[in-house]
Amino acid sequence: MTLNTQAFQNRRKKLFEAIEDGIALIPSGNYMTKSHDTDFPFRQDSNFNYLTGFGEPQSLLVICKNHEKHDSFLFVQPKDQLAELWSGRRLGVKQAQKDLGIDKVISFDELEKELPNLLVGHKNVYLDMFHNNEFLQKILGLCHKISMGKKNKKHRPDKFINLPPIIGKMRLIKEDGEIALLRQAATISTHAHRAAMAFSSPGKNESEVQAIMEYIFRKEGGHGTAYESIVAGGDNANILHYVDNNMVLNDKELLLIDAGAEFHLYASDITRTFPVGGVFSPEQKDLYQLVLDAQEKVIRQVSVGKTLADNHNVAVKILAQGLKDLGIFKESLDEIIEKNLHRTYYP
Repeated sequence: MTLNTQAFQNRRKKLFEAIEDGIALIPSGNYMTKSHDTDFPFRQDSNFNYLTGFGEPQSLLVICKNHEKHDSFLFVQPKDQLAELWSGRRLGVKQAQKDLGIDKVISFDELEKELPNLLVGHKNVYLDMFHNNEFLQKILGLCHKISMGKKNKKHRPDKFINLPPIIGKMRLIKEDGEIALLRQAATISTHAHRAAMAFSSPGKNESEVQAIMEYIFRKEGGHGTAYESIVAGGDNANILHYVDNNMVLNDKELLLIDAGAEFHLYASDITRTFPVGGVFSPEQKDLYQLVLDAQEKVIRQVSVGKTLADNHNVAVKILAQGLKDLGIFKESLDEIIEKNLHRTYYP
């Protein structure tokens, strides 16, 4: 289950139409050192993946508005027998040209030589201004060299525009193929959560529950976790981003799990809470039912045109009123909301 080449070509066309008299630069993700000669697991940059579907590091997509021949360029790592022996196969320039639907594929080894030629003729440079400082500094340096040159009288890049908001707007509305990927990610995560519920019992460790879930993620075709799994028993659930996941589960306590699978870089995000020993206390049941009521009410009222804030406010009213009904608050509903008193329990 993957997207076809045409889907990525359509997205690049939309980006081409969205930039004015400019050039867009979208770098891939890169390896990050964990320790000495060991790297963290590689994950492709989401925006680069959205526009190319290409999974290798050390690559650069370039969208040119004013180039004489081509609209899109892709710099990729060249074939290298020794490097591939150690770190895995590369698609290479020739195969990338055949497979990816890019106008022109160039070896990454030629970047310093070829990229300045692409920058010349464009006044505006669109790129991520805030999250990849090393790449930003490299581009600023190239643009400075171009501006100091006297030979070329074409437009020289003199304005930098933050690109992620433009791509983010494109990604906001999902295509049918993307929805299918999201559904699969959610299906895998659902199976993992159910397995965790069946496995959990007093005396088990949070880490064991995490292991069961992440095993299911992989077993069913996911590509790992969408984010770091939270498996929080008892009071640990009061830490919003608790990720130690190393405490023993106790009877009569609740277990909160916030975990989701990633499938072809599309994420699921599911949080569920249940009793470790299989039975709610009366107080636990009341609070669980309140949260469930709020969730179901919000789901029923979700519709086209409603904003996240609209849905959030519905949940706030239900939860605030519920906490008042349970005797946790004495104030009026309006006062609870106006003073954000509910945020003590609902940050």
